[in-house]
Amino acid sequence: MLRLPALRVVSLCAVASLVIAAATTVRTNGVTTTTRRDPVYAGLVGHWQGTVQVRDRRDSTRRVTMSTKVRVQPTPGSDALEMHFTTSNHSGGEWFDTDRLLFDTSMTAAQWGAMADSLPQHFDVRILGAQPSTESSPALPLRLVLEAEGSIDDCPATIRETVTMRPGEIRIVQETRTDGGTFAFQREYVLRRIA
Repeated sequence: MLRLPALRVVSLCAVASLVIAAATTVRTNGVTTTTRRDPVYAGLVGHWQGTVQVRDRRDSTRRVTMSTKVRVQPTPGSDALEMHFTTSNHSGGEWFDTDRLLFDTSMTAAQWGAMADSLPQHFDVRILGAQPSTESSPALPLRLVLEAEGSIDDCPATIRETVTMRPGEIRIVQETRTDGGTFAFQREYVLRRIA
């Protein structure tokens, strides 16, 4: 059975001017920066709160929504980010998870996975997109699409993470595809910056 990382930010670059502005206000201490990766990291570092919606395991036509908090920080001595998740279910229980996200310097590949995993999942960055703002039109969101080959229940599958960053908001959608079919929803994070 596939253990999919909690947050694929890395669903993460042409740079929107708003993300560039964030890069000047948020420093990723201890991280070696590059022109393409730096604004993405700067846009992710911080404290986030929102919801995660997952496909109901008992009824795949339904979705379950839970509240979640995420703290994203640079990994000490590394060019990676750590994403610490706290998710609350409807019965009052909480669970914690930590993912590690690392983009290569060219922003064409990423490694993403739980800190406890012996090997992180390797993703190809398929689409980077953003449009700089002008006086007549605001910047469009930064959109990253990451894909990786893996397996679900011992069947080959493609995992796709789509990360959309707007000022103060991150949206991450995870989908999977088996047997060359269409992509099916797995989960969606909608997070707003709180610090």
